Amino acid sequence: MYFYLVLWFISCCLMLSISNVDKKISYIYLKFYAIAMILFIGFRYKVGGDWYSYLFLFDVIKDLSFFQSLLITDPGYGFINWLSDLLNYDIYFVNFICAIIFVYGLTSLCLALPSPWLAMIVSLPYLVTVVAMGYSRQAVAIGFVMLAFASILNKNYKKFIIMILLASLFHKTAIFLFLFYPMARNKINITKLLLTYGVLFLIVFSLLFDKLIGMWGLYVEQGMESGGSLIRILINMIPAIFFLVFHKRWKTKYPNSYLFILSLSICSVIFFPLQFVLSTTIDRLALYFIPMQMIIFSMGIFLLHETYRILMLMAVIVLYTIMYIYWLHFSFYANCCWIPYNNIIFN
Repeated sequence: MYFYLVLWFISCCLMLSISNVDKKISYIYLKFYAIAMILFIGFRYKVGGDWYSYLFLFDVIKDLSFFQSLLITDPGYGFINWLSDLLNYDIYFVNFICAIIFVYGLTSLCLALPSPWLAMIVSLPYLVTVVAMGYSRQAVAIGFVMLAFASILNKNYKKFIIMILLASLFHKTAIFLFLFYPMARNKINITKLLLTYGVLFLIVFSLLFDKLIGMWGLYVEQGMESGGSLIRILINMIPAIFFLVFHKRWKTKYPNSYLFILSLSICSVIFFPLQFVLSTTIDRLALYFIPMQMIIFSMGIFLLHETYRILMLMAVIVLYTIMYIYWLHFSFYANCCWIPYNNIIFN
């Protein structure tokens, strides 16, 4: 557990000391931090909920041809496994390449934001620890998604398309994000956008009302295990609601990203009722919205007066610290599959 907390502690200290003082220093420290994260994620040993599933898949692909390797799983991930075997490497090479792509996407998005270390802190508890170390295929996809989001912030819209296409090679669900391309280009009228999402929400809610009530009873009264999905959806909703409250200020200060973040925020809210009937699907799709947390909190604090900005900054740090420590201490899966942390560098 201490390895996770050390990584967390370092990011908090760096954010509080250099985040808004010297961008060059912040950039240098972030690069060194990224290298440490690549080693931390890429050379992990028997860490992550799907460790043995990926190990089994690697053993299967060793006996397959190139084209069979692309078909047995998502083609991007199949290719990396095939290449690893061709070069006489093992699963650690696969994890290392996946870690490089994920961390590169993560740091690129952080550097595109006004408070990169706050964005890094927001990413650590779930996106880095759980996703990057547990769901290798989708972690790579999210790495490309973060590059796509960074391209929107940098007004490089063609790159957004390329990055989403690459993401879909590692997890097909990433193709869903093409729906947000018109909003990224600011090509949709805001009234039509709100009307479309509003009508969609009302239709879904009215059609599924009875089932939603029944499923809510199962989650709350019987404590079904997939309630973890509900918590993850709620975590996405916190920054989404913050954005919706301050959306006018955002539009004034960050007009280029306004429609894109607005659409992500509204979609995050719509996911709440949907997850009761499509728990697994919505839970997987919601992973692509975790970078939205990084964007909204990192950019959103500058919408507030300096006094409230500091309060919000501390509130975000405290919230994610509590979440991280609680998960490490009390989650069955954390203690089963993430603790103790092992790394082949140390063994």
